[in-house]
Amino acid sequence: MNKQTQDYLGALMLPVRLVASWLFLSAVWRRFVLAPGKHDFQSEAWLGHKINDFLPHANAGFYQALEYMMRNPEWLNAFTYLFTFTELVLGILFLLGRFSRATGLLLVSLSIGLMHTACWLGPTCLDEWQIASLLVTFGAVMTLYGSGSFSADNWLMKQYSSLR
Repeated sequence: MNKQTQDYLGALMLPVRLVASWLFLSAVWRRFVLAPGKHDFQSEAWLGHKINDFLPHANAGFYQALEYMMRNPEWLNAFTYLFTFTELVLGILFLLGRFSRATGLLLVSLSIGLMHTACWLGPTCLDEWQIASLLVTFGAVMTLYGSGSFSADNWLMKQYSSLR
């Protein structure tokens, strides 16, 4: 790929990375700062209640996994923390443009998982499916093209040519 094409790609990938990063980091901010009850097992705002809404709509193995966690709320609570931590890590990696292709593939996997757990809730949809659709696209583009010229990955490859 020539320098000009790489620069164009970098200019296109930067907003994709920043939007994906914002989606993840804002979710973490909401859960820990703006609405800490989302991780409080005893709170009405607890994320487990939202996941309970997904259960009737979940597909195949996702249904069994959600049902198990609903019957074992301590596992569901642990899952909500693990998911939020994953969002924090992904948000930071997208912001920096680090491990872009692997991060994009992880994003595709997480988003498809969300699509199969939330499915389509019809007129009561809580936006999970639409956000997951958008993130599948972001992740696929990042997996195929990397983060472009305005990223930590690109800077490190320039500094350490042996990484190529």
